[in-house]
Amino acid sequence: MSTYDYSSTYDTIDTMGSAAGAIVGGVFLIIGLVLLIGLAVAACTIIGQWKAFKKAGKGGWEAIVPVYNQIVLCQITGVSPWWILIVFGGSFVLGLLSAIPVIGVLFTLASYALTIYFCVVLYVSTARSFGKSDGYAAGLYFLAPIFWLLIGGKNTQYVGPKPMKDVVWNFVEEKILGKGTPGYQQPNNGGFQQPMNNNFQQPVNNAPVNNDAQAKFCTACGYKVTNGERFCPGCGKEII
Repeated sequence: MSTYDYSSTYDTIDTMGSAAGAIVGGVFLIIGLVLLIGLAVAACTIIGQWKAFKKAGKGGWEAIVPVYNQIVLCQITGVSPWWILIVFGGSFVLGLLSAIPVIGVLFTLASYALTIYFCVVLYVSTARSFGKSDGYAAGLYFLAPIFWLLIGGKNTQYVGPKPMKDVVWNFVEEKILGKGTPGYQQPNNGGFQQPMNNNFQQPVNNAPVNNDAQAKFCTACGYKVTNGERFCPGCGKEII
């Protein structure tokens, strides 16, 4: 009569259980490390933005409010805050249109292009507004925690809004909204406009006449004669 070796079966089950436990433990370890790295990245970004916002005269807490912090950053850098609505609204609409067969991929690419363009304008303007080169824009996009800490550091000062030339928004204002391109124009000749010769009129001298300068006095009695009399009304002597 043959017998079945149950001990080998139990050993196999134990081995499989240990392997499964190791795999589960490794997965949780990886998830934990990812969460820790994510928290560290978020903390460094928040700290850098908090300090940068305070340098620009804003509240540090404004840097931690989603969406609103982007609006405040637009105000700090001089970028039109309407871009926030354009990006979120445009991405939503283009995302719906991307479900259209065949041509949907074009709307997906348009959504990516819209977001990337806004990030370029915003981050270049941010770098310039804090006295940094345009290369900082790439750092703020790809290595946000490090470059926000640099902008929030002691060696960086806020120099005022220095927006990048926004060709898209300028086109919208000029061609669609009809507002024209905002900007300062230097007046000619210090603001003084020289009148044309054919329209120029010599100002008329309307100053009051000094009668005392034209008056005469009688040499005999000293009477003041102002009406052009030949003889003095006071003594009758002929006025010379």
